[in-house]
Amino acid sequence: MSVKRERREMVIAELAEKIANKYFSDITPINPFLIAGYEGINYNHSSFNEEFLGLTQYYGGQVPFHIFINKRQLKSLKNTRARSTMGHELGHCLINEHKMELEKGNSLSWDGVNNYSANKIIEWEAETFSANLLMPRNRFISTCGQYGDGMEAILHASEIFDTSISSTAYHYSKCDVSPCISVKWNSKGEIENYWVSKGFLKILKNKLLLKYNSKRPLTDCKLIGSQNSKLSYNQSHTYLSSWFLDLESHTIPDMLLIEESFKMGEHGGVSILRMESYK
Repeated sequence: MSVKRERREMVIAELAEKIANKYFSDITPINPFLIAGYEGINYNHSSFNEEFLGLTQYYGGQVPFHIFINKRQLKSLKNTRARSTMGHELGHCLINEHKMELEKGNSLSWDGVNNYSANKIIEWEAETFSANLLMPRNRFISTCGQYGDGMEAILHASEIFDTSISSTAYHYSKCDVSPCISVKWNSKGEIENYWVSKGFLKILKNKLLLKYNSKRPLTDCKLIGSQNSKLSYNQSHTYLSSWFLDLESHTIPDMLLIEESFKMGEHGGVSILRMESYK
């Protein structure tokens, strides 16, 4: 991530945390639907033919911003995806640059053809806002610190902040709670994405883009991800080189890591790779 993008991420994270603490300074989980009301933003949970999860429009007047949550996609506002979607749409209303675009009458939704790069940045900013609104950085780090390292802390934080396990694991890495790599995999045990914390990169002493080894042997995530498996959690030890290629070419030493994998049914699961001790 570039320095410019890191600074932008920090600005948005601080804005989201400020708003969360303004209305929910000592209450967790944070309710994004109540925040909408406090900020004078209207929202509507109805069924729409379109495939969108959430949509924000500007109408002007005393209640200028309206958020639409698609009931066809999100039947209940109580689930973690609906809360995350609401946080995302609040980002469009409360991040100043997004707000200004909406006030000009410009849509923040991608039309499938034009301005893909710009839209990708806008969506990333809204996602960053949502994560830090629902899991304010300082409160999140403090909460995780009460439950040890890795998956144990993530599972407790997910329950306390009422956020999905995958988004909590991602935030755990982004907040650099402890040096780790968070891996998201699908129901087949195939890797969808991974995130390396700053602390882990610092240990590696190299900001390289790790290249995932798709031919590695049967992994914990594939083991517990299989439909026949009754396991939901597994912990074992693994070498960094079994997950990522070309370590030697980057003069990075191989290391033995704790691998924790947690299954999330049809949504796949999450693995955390971390060191036994880093302090």
